Amino acid sequence: MAVNLWLLALLGLSIPGAPGENVTFSGLFSCDRKFVTALEHLLDEMLPSDIPERAAVFTYQLKGLLDIYPTYFKKTYHRILDVRSVMALKSMLTSKLQDIKKETWKGVNIFQLHMLNLRKFLKARIRIAIEKFINLACSEDCTVIEGPVLDGWSCLRIRGHCFDGAVCGEEDSLEAEKREVYLYLFFVCESVVLASVLLLCYFCVCHKKRMQDIVEYRH
Repeated sequence: MAVNLWLLALLGLSIPGAPGENVTFSGLFSCDRKFVTALEHLLDEMLPSDIPERAAVFTYQLKGLLDIYPTYFKKTYHRILDVRSVMALKSMLTSKLQDIKKETWKGVNIFQLHMLNLRKFLKARIRIAIEKFINLACSEDCTVIEGPVLDGWSCLRIRGHCFDGAVCGEEDSLEAEKREVYLYLFFVCESVVLASVLLLCYFCVCHKKRMQDIVEYRH
């Protein structure tokens, strides 16, 4: 059976009225405190102790990595990903950081350039992983998914493998009906306003012509 938004709500997940609205995003990586601690240690080892504003650079780079998911993946269909893919992303990130660490230190600017490129790469990899998972989880082949699924907004693990509704990028039927009603009312109001303007113009023209006829008649 497919897992829909109502079931996620029963699990205690906050479903916003609009994507990214009034939601505290935990993030795929921030859900694992041990991994965050490992990132902190790794970044600490990568930065020489004598660089200017070392603490600020450290905080900025750590936050930059952890904020990729909550910053760029705010749509409802971005919220779930299988734990296996999350683990693969963590492993990939750690490996990339180790590669940067092995390089000869060439200054803060070069280091921050490497980290910028890493964040761009990580963002792309997260997007690919989510799209690949959603395509499978929202299809008839969803039963082949193994292991739990992580909700990146709440850090809860979901046992279901098949999903539908907004988490699959589908619009909620009630919201769709509301949007159609609002659109219909907008066009009705627009038509009424336009008709009123045309009617007013018609009366103005008729009144002006009538006044001109009266003036000509008196002369």
